[in-house]
Amino acid sequence: MARSLLVALATIVAISLGVHGRQKTVVPKPHFVPVRPAPPTSSVQLTIGLSPTNVDGLHAALYDVSDPKSANYGKHLSKAAVEAFVAPSADSVKAVTDWLTQHNIHPEVVSPAGDMLRIDVPVSTANALLGANFTEFKDQRSGATLVRTLSVTIPDDVDSHLQFVHPTTQFITSGQQSPRFKVVPPPTVSAKRQSLPSECAIDVDPACLQAFYHIPIAPANATGNAIGVASYLNEIATEDDLESFFLGFRPDVTTTPKFDIVSIDGGVTSGDGTLEASLDIQYTVGIATDVPTTFYSVGDPGPFAQAFIDIVNFLLAQDELPLVLTTSFGFDESEFAGEDGLANTFCNAYAQLGARGTSVFFASGDNGV
Repeated sequence: MARSLLVALATIVAISLGVHGRQKTVVPKPHFVPVRPAPPTSSVQLTIGLSPTNVDGLHAALYDVSDPKSANYGKHLSKAAVEAFVAPSADSVKAVTDWLTQHNIHPEVVSPAGDMLRIDVPVSTANALLGANFTEFKDQRSGATLVRTLSVTIPDDVDSHLQFVHPTTQFITSGQQSPRFKVVPPPTVSAKRQSLPSECAIDVDPACLQAFYHIPIAPANATGNAIGVASYLNEIATEDDLESFFLGFRPDVTTTPKFDIVSIDGGVTSGDGTLEASLDIQYTVGIATDVPTTFYSVGDPGPFAQAFIDIVNFLLAQDELPLVLTTSFGFDESEFAGEDGLANTFCNAYAQLGARGTSVFFASGDNGV
Protein backbone atom coordinates (compact mmCIF):
# COMPACT_ATOMS: atom_id res chain seq x y z
CA MET A 1 0.00 0.00 0.00
CA ALA A 2 2.80 2.43 0.94
CA ARG A 3 4.56 1.85 -2.40
CA SER A 4 1.34 2.39 -4.34
CA LEU A 5 0.88 5.69 -2.53
CA LEU A 6 4.44 6.73 -3.41
CA VAL A 7 3.90 5.99 -7.09
CA ALA A 8 0.60 7.90 -7.03
CA LEU A 9 2.34 10.82 -5.34
CA ALA A 10 5.07 10.82 -8.00
CA THR A 11 2.42 11.11 -10.71
CA ILE A 12 0.68 13.94 -8.88
CA VAL A 13 3.97 15.79 -8.48
CA ALA A 14 4.69 15.59 -12.24
CA ILE A 15 1.24 16.96 -13.04
CA SER A 16 1.50 19.73 -10.44
CA LEU A 17 4.85 20.83 -11.85
CA GLY A 18 3.34 21.18 -15.29
CA VAL A 19 5.71 18.70 -16.95
CA HIS A 20 4.14 16.97 -19.95
CA GLY A 21 5.66 14.14 -21.95
CA ARG A 22 6.67 10.53 -21.52
CA GLN A 23 6.43 9.53 -17.90
CA LYS A 24 8.38 6.65 -16.41
CA THR A 25 7.45 5.22 -13.02
CA VAL A 26 9.21 2.47 -11.08
CA VAL A 27 8.63 0.42 -7.94
CA PRO A 28 11.98 -0.35 -6.25
CA LYS A 29 12.79 -3.61 -4.52
CA PRO A 30 11.44 -3.91 -0.96
CA HIS A 31 14.82 -3.35 0.69
CA PHE A 32 14.85 0.27 -0.56
CA VAL A 33 12.79 2.14 2.04
CA PRO A 34 11.81 5.81 1.62
CA VAL A 35 13.01 7.99 4.49
CA ARG A 36 12.12 11.59 3.63
CA PRO A 37 11.95 14.00 0.69
CA ALA A 38 15.43 15.12 -0.35
CA PRO A 39 16.05 18.69 0.96
CA PRO A 40 15.22 21.14 -1.89
CA THR A 41 18.49 23.05 -1.50
CA SER A 42 20.71 19.95 -1.42
CA SER A 43 22.67 19.16 -4.56
CA VAL A 44 22.10 16.29 -6.94
CA GLN A 45 24.48 15.36 -9.76
CA LEU A 46 22.91 13.84 -12.86
CA THR A 47 24.46 12.36 -15.99
CA ILE A 48 22.49 12.72 -19.21
CA GLY A 49 23.09 10.30 -22.07
CA LEU A 50 22.32 11.51 -25.60
CA SER A 51 21.34 9.12 -28.38
CA PRO A 52 24.33 8.04 -30.51
CA THR A 53 24.41 8.72 -34.23
CA ASN A 54 25.39 5.25 -35.48
CA VAL A 55 25.63 2.65 -32.75
CA ASP A 56 24.95 -0.16 -35.24
CA GLY A 57 28.05 0.94 -37.12
CA LEU A 58 30.06 0.78 -33.89
CA HIS A 59 28.92 -2.79 -33.23
CA ALA A 60 29.65 -3.85 -36.79
CA ALA A 61 33.15 -2.33 -36.64
CA LEU A 62 33.83 -4.02 -33.29
CA TYR A 63 32.90 -7.46 -34.61
CA ASP A 64 34.84 -6.84 -37.82
CA VAL A 65 38.14 -6.10 -36.06
CA SER A 66 37.55 -8.86 -33.49
CA ASP A 67 36.76 -11.77 -35.81
CA PRO A 68 39.87 -13.80 -36.75
CA LYS A 69 38.15 -14.69 -40.04
CA SER A 70 37.79 -11.04 -41.01
CA ALA A 71 40.30 -9.33 -43.27
CA ASN A 72 40.21 -6.44 -40.78
CA TYR A 73 41.03 -8.58 -37.74
CA GLY A 74 43.27 -6.61 -35.40
CA LYS A 75 42.93 -3.37 -37.40
CA HIS A 76 41.51 -1.43 -34.49
CA LEU A 77 39.84 1.91 -34.93
CA SER A 78 41.28 5.31 -34.16
CA LYS A 79 39.98 7.52 -31.38
CA ALA A 80 38.31 9.83 -33.89
CA ALA A 81 36.67 6.98 -35.82
CA VAL A 82 35.10 5.53 -32.68
CA GLU A 83 33.86 8.91 -31.51
CA ALA A 84 32.17 9.51 -34.87
CA PHE A 85 29.96 6.44 -34.31
CA VAL A 86 28.61 7.52 -30.93
CA ALA A 87 28.59 11.32 -31.21
CA PRO A 88 25.03 12.71 -30.95
CA SER A 89 23.46 14.53 -33.88
CA ALA A 90 23.36 18.32 -33.94
CA ASP A 91 19.57 18.12 -33.52
CA SER A 92 19.97 16.03 -30.36
CA VAL A 93 22.52 18.41 -28.88
CA LYS A 94 20.27 21.40 -29.58
CA ALA A 95 17.11 19.76 -28.23
CA VAL A 96 18.74 18.73 -24.97
CA THR A 97 20.71 21.93 -24.36
CA ASP A 98 17.64 24.07 -25.13
CA TRP A 99 15.64 22.03 -22.60
CA LEU A 100 18.31 22.52 -19.95
CA THR A 101 18.74 26.22 -20.74
CA GLN A 102 15.02 26.75 -20.09
CA HIS A 103 15.79 25.80 -16.50
CA ASN A 104 18.99 27.90 -16.41
CA ILE A 105 21.13 24.75 -16.39
CA HIS A 106 24.50 24.72 -18.13
CA PRO A 107 25.81 21.17 -18.58
CA GLU A 108 29.38 19.91 -18.66
CA VAL A 109 30.41 17.54 -21.45
CA VAL A 110 31.97 14.48 -19.79
CA SER A 111 32.59 12.07 -22.67
CA PRO A 112 35.06 12.42 -25.55
CA ALA A 113 32.32 11.95 -28.15
CA GLY A 114 30.01 14.48 -26.50
CA ASP A 115 27.26 11.90 -25.90
CA MET A 116 27.21 12.37 -22.12
CA LEU A 117 26.52 15.55 -20.18
CA ARG A 118 26.64 16.18 -16.45
CA ILE A 119 24.69 18.68 -14.39
CA ASP A 120 24.99 19.58 -10.70
CA VAL A 121 21.79 21.27 -9.53
CA PRO A 122 19.65 21.77 -6.42
CA VAL A 123 17.05 19.07 -5.82
CA SER A 124 14.31 21.65 -6.41
CA THR A 125 15.69 22.32 -9.91
CA ALA A 126 15.99 18.60 -10.69
CA ASN A 127 12.40 18.09 -9.55
CA ALA A 128 11.18 20.88 -11.82
CA LEU A 129 13.26 19.68 -14.78
CA LEU A 130 12.04 16.09 -14.59
CA GLY A 131 8.66 16.40 -12.92
CA ALA A 132 10.23 14.34 -10.17
CA ASN A 133 10.05 13.97 -6.41
CA PHE A 134 13.59 13.14 -5.33
CA THR A 135 13.54 11.22 -2.06
CA GLU A 136 16.11 9.77 0.32
CA PHE A 137 15.91 5.96 0.34
CA LYS A 138 17.65 3.65 2.80
CA ASP A 139 19.05 0.41 1.41
CA GLN A 140 18.36 -1.96 4.28
CA ARG A 141 20.86 -4.50 2.99
CA SER A 142 23.90 -2.23 2.93
CA GLY A 143 22.77 0.69 5.09
CA ALA A 144 23.52 3.12 2.25
CA THR A 145 21.33 6.14 1.57
CA LEU A 146 20.36 6.86 -2.04
CA VAL A 147 18.61 9.92 -3.45
CA ARG A 148 16.23 8.69 -6.13
CA THR A 149 12.80 9.40 -7.59
CA LEU A 150 10.04 6.95 -8.42
CA SER A 151 9.00 8.89 -11.49
CA VAL A 152 10.40 11.16 -14.19
CA THR A 153 8.74 12.88 -17.12
CA ILE A 154 10.72 13.79 -20.23
CA PRO A 155 9.18 16.34 -22.65
CA ASP A 156 8.06 14.84 -25.95
CA ASP A 157 10.41 17.01 -28.01
CA VAL A 158 13.40 15.83 -25.94
CA ASP A 159 12.58 12.19 -25.27
CA SER A 160 13.77 10.75 -28.60
CA HIS A 161 17.15 12.44 -28.14
CA LEU A 162 17.90 10.89 -24.73
CA GLN A 163 19.23 7.52 -23.69
CA PHE A 164 18.97 8.09 -19.94
CA VAL A 165 19.14 10.52 -17.05
CA HIS A 166 21.04 8.93 -14.16
CA PRO A 167 20.57 8.52 -11.24
CA THR A 168 16.84 9.07 -11.18
CA THR A 169 14.71 5.92 -11.18
CA GLN A 170 17.71 3.54 -11.14
CA PHE A 171 18.29 1.67 -7.87
CA ILE A 172 21.69 0.10 -8.62
CA THR A 173 24.13 -0.77 -5.84
CA SER A 174 27.48 -2.48 -5.55
CA GLY A 175 27.45 -6.23 -5.98
CA GLN A 176 30.99 -6.64 -4.68
CA GLN A 177 31.50 -9.62 -2.41
CA SER A 178 34.45 -9.97 -0.09
CA PRO A 179 36.64 -12.93 -1.04
CA ARG A 180 36.03 -15.95 1.17
CA PHE A 181 38.71 -18.32 2.42
CA LYS A 182 38.45 -21.76 3.96
CA VAL A 183 40.84 -24.59 4.80
CA VAL A 184 40.21 -27.78 2.82
CA PRO A 185 41.92 -31.18 2.96
CA PRO A 186 44.27 -31.95 0.05
CA PRO A 187 42.36 -33.80 -2.70
CA THR A 188 43.64 -36.86 -4.49
CA VAL A 189 45.68 -35.78 -7.51
CA SER A 190 44.58 -37.50 -10.72
CA ALA A 191 47.01 -38.69 -13.38
CA LYS A 192 45.95 -35.84 -15.66
CA ARG A 193 47.08 -33.31 -13.04
CA GLN A 194 50.48 -34.83 -12.34
CA SER A 195 52.18 -32.30 -14.63
CA LEU A 196 50.87 -29.33 -12.63
CA PRO A 197 52.74 -27.79 -9.70
CA SER A 198 52.05 -29.75 -6.51
CA GLU A 199 50.50 -26.76 -4.72
CA CYS A 200 47.68 -26.64 -7.29
CA ALA A 201 46.05 -29.56 -5.45
CA ILE A 202 45.45 -27.23 -2.49
CA ASP A 203 45.29 -23.65 -3.71
CA VAL A 204 45.58 -21.53 -6.86
CA ASP A 205 48.60 -19.29 -7.18
CA PRO A 206 50.18 -17.60 -10.25
CA ALA A 207 52.17 -20.73 -11.14
CA CYS A 208 48.96 -22.80 -11.19
CA LEU A 209 47.15 -20.33 -13.43
CA GLN A 210 50.14 -20.14 -15.77
CA ALA A 211 50.13 -23.94 -15.98
CA PHE A 212 46.35 -24.24 -16.35
CA TYR A 213 46.14 -21.73 -19.20
CA HIS A 214 49.60 -22.15 -20.75
CA ILE A 215 50.65 -18.60 -19.91
CA PRO A 216 54.40 -18.08 -20.46
CA ILE A 217 56.42 -17.22 -17.38
CA ALA A 218 58.97 -15.33 -19.48
CA PRO A 219 58.74 -11.52 -19.49
CA ALA A 220 56.06 -10.23 -21.86
CA ASN A 221 57.60 -6.82 -22.41
CA ALA A 222 56.93 -6.30 -26.11
CA THR A 223 56.39 -2.70 -27.15
CA GLY A 224 52.83 -1.57 -26.45
CA ASN A 225 52.01 -4.26 -23.89
CA ALA A 226 49.98 -2.79 -21.02
CA ILE A 227 47.30 -3.91 -18.57
CA GLY A 228 44.83 -1.79 -16.63
CA VAL A 229 43.32 -2.94 -13.33
CA ALA A 230 40.06 -1.18 -12.42
CA SER A 231 39.28 -0.68 -8.74
CA TYR A 232 36.37 0.97 -6.94
CA LEU A 233 34.97 1.75 -3.47
CA ASN A 234 38.26 3.25 -2.21
CA GLU A 235 40.10 -0.04 -2.50
CA ILE A 236 43.87 0.36 -2.83
CA ALA A 237 46.88 -1.86 -3.52
CA THR A 238 50.42 -1.27 -2.28
CA GLU A 239 53.86 -2.12 -3.62
CA ASP A 240 54.93 -3.45 -0.22
CA ASP A 241 52.16 -6.05 -0.29
CA LEU A 242 53.03 -6.90 -3.88
CA GLU A 243 56.66 -7.46 -2.90
CA SER A 244 55.60 -9.84 -0.11
CA PHE A 245 53.37 -11.68 -2.56
CA PHE A 246 56.22 -12.11 -5.05
CA LEU A 247 58.55 -13.42 -2.34
CA GLY A 248 56.04 -16.15 -1.60
CA PHE A 249 54.62 -16.95 -5.05
CA ARG A 250 57.06 -15.69 -7.72
CA PRO A 251 60.50 -16.42 -6.22
CA ASP A 252 61.83 -16.78 -9.77
CA VAL A 253 61.48 -13.00 -10.22
CA THR A 254 64.41 -11.29 -8.53
CA THR A 255 63.04 -7.73 -8.68
CA THR A 256 59.38 -7.12 -7.89
CA PRO A 257 57.74 -5.13 -10.71
CA LYS A 258 56.23 -1.72 -9.98
CA PHE A 259 52.79 -0.54 -11.01
CA ASP A 260 51.39 2.92 -11.68
CA ILE A 261 48.34 4.35 -9.88
CA VAL A 262 45.93 6.70 -11.65
CA SER A 263 43.12 8.42 -9.74
CA ILE A 264 39.68 8.94 -11.32
CA ASP A 265 36.83 10.73 -9.52
CA GLY A 266 39.18 11.40 -6.61
CA GLY A 267 40.08 7.76 -6.09
CA VAL A 268 42.56 7.01 -3.31
CA THR A 269 46.22 6.64 -4.27
CA SER A 270 47.77 5.63 -0.96
CA GLY A 271 46.98 3.91 2.31
CA ASP A 272 46.99 0.44 3.81
CA GLY A 273 46.37 -2.20 1.18
CA THR A 274 42.82 -3.57 1.03
CA LEU A 275 41.90 -7.15 0.24
CA GLU A 276 40.10 -6.92 -3.11
CA ALA A 277 42.53 -4.46 -4.67
CA SER A 278 45.54 -6.39 -3.36
CA LEU A 279 44.32 -9.66 -4.82
CA ASP A 280 43.61 -7.97 -8.16
CA ILE A 281 47.01 -6.34 -8.53
CA GLN A 282 49.00 -9.25 -7.11
CA TYR A 283 47.52 -11.85 -9.43
CA THR A 284 47.58 -9.55 -12.46
CA VAL A 285 51.23 -8.60 -12.00
CA GLY A 286 52.09 -12.07 -10.77
CA ILE A 287 50.73 -13.80 -13.88
CA ALA A 288 51.59 -11.29 -16.62
CA THR A 289 55.34 -11.19 -16.10
CA ASP A 290 56.86 -7.73 -16.62
CA VAL A 291 53.78 -6.34 -18.40
CA PRO A 292 53.44 -2.62 -17.54
CA THR A 293 50.41 -2.36 -15.23
CA THR A 294 48.29 0.61 -14.21
CA PHE A 295 45.96 0.51 -11.21
CA TYR A 296 42.94 2.77 -11.89
CA SER A 297 41.54 3.89 -8.55
CA VAL A 298 38.00 5.17 -9.16
CA GLY A 299 36.54 7.25 -6.34
CA ASP A 300 32.93 7.74 -5.34
CA PRO A 301 31.05 9.75 -7.97
CA GLY A 302 27.78 9.14 -6.08
CA PRO A 303 25.86 6.31 -7.71
CA PHE A 304 28.03 3.20 -7.90
CA ALA A 305 27.15 2.46 -11.53
CA GLN A 306 28.42 5.91 -12.54
CA ALA A 307 31.97 4.87 -11.67
CA PHE A 308 31.87 2.19 -14.38
CA ILE A 309 31.04 4.84 -16.98
CA ASP A 310 33.53 7.40 -15.68
CA ILE A 311 36.52 5.07 -16.01
CA VAL A 312 35.58 4.30 -19.62
CA ASN A 313 35.20 7.98 -20.50
CA PHE A 314 38.58 8.65 -18.88
CA LEU A 315 40.26 5.92 -20.92
CA LEU A 316 38.52 6.85 -24.18
CA ALA A 317 39.88 10.38 -23.82
CA GLN A 318 43.44 9.00 -23.97
CA ASP A 319 45.36 8.59 -27.21
CA GLU A 320 46.89 5.30 -26.03
CA LEU A 321 44.88 2.58 -24.28
CA PRO A 322 45.95 -0.49 -22.30
CA LEU A 323 45.64 -3.71 -24.31
CA VAL A 324 43.69 -5.25 -21.40
CA LEU A 325 41.33 -3.83 -18.78
CA THR A 326 40.41 -6.23 -15.97
CA THR A 327 37.71 -5.70 -13.34
CA SER A 328 36.67 -7.83 -10.37
CA PHE A 329 33.85 -5.53 -9.24
CA GLY A 330 30.27 -5.60 -10.47
CA PHE A 331 26.59 -5.36 -9.66
CA ASP A 332 23.48 -7.41 -10.22
CA GLU A 333 22.43 -7.14 -13.86
CA SER A 334 18.78 -7.55 -12.84
CA GLU A 335 18.98 -4.06 -11.34
CA PHE A 336 19.04 -2.72 -14.92
CA ALA A 337 15.53 -4.10 -15.53
CA GLY A 338 13.51 -1.41 -17.28
CA GLU A 339 16.62 0.73 -17.78
CA ASP A 340 17.42 -0.21 -21.37
CA GLY A 341 18.90 3.18 -22.21
CA LEU A 342 21.40 3.05 -19.36
CA ALA A 343 22.24 -0.62 -19.98
CA ASN A 344 22.79 0.01 -23.69
CA THR A 345 25.04 2.97 -22.90
CA PHE A 346 27.17 0.74 -20.66
CA CYS A 347 27.44 -1.80 -23.46
CA ASN A 348 28.31 0.82 -26.05
CA ALA A 349 30.91 2.47 -23.81
CA TYR A 350 32.84 -0.77 -23.36
CA ALA A 351 32.31 -1.58 -27.05
CA GLN A 352 34.24 1.60 -27.84
CA LEU A 353 37.18 0.30 -25.81
CA GLY A 354 37.04 -2.98 -27.72
CA ALA A 355 36.90 -1.26 -31.09
CA ARG A 356 40.03 0.67 -30.16
CA GLY A 357 41.87 -2.50 -29.20
CA THR A 358 41.32 -3.06 -25.48
CA SER A 359 40.26 -6.54 -24.34
CA VAL A 360 37.83 -6.15 -21.43
CA PHE A 361 37.65 -8.79 -18.69
CA PHE A 362 35.08 -8.98 -15.89
CA ALA A 363 35.18 -11.53 -13.08
CA SER A 364 32.29 -14.00 -13.04
CA GLY A 365 31.89 -13.57 -9.28
CA ASP A 366 33.08 -15.51 -6.27
CA ASN A 367 30.61 -18.31 -6.95
CA GLY A 368 31.31 -18.80 -10.66
CA VAL A 369 28.89 -18.34 -13.53
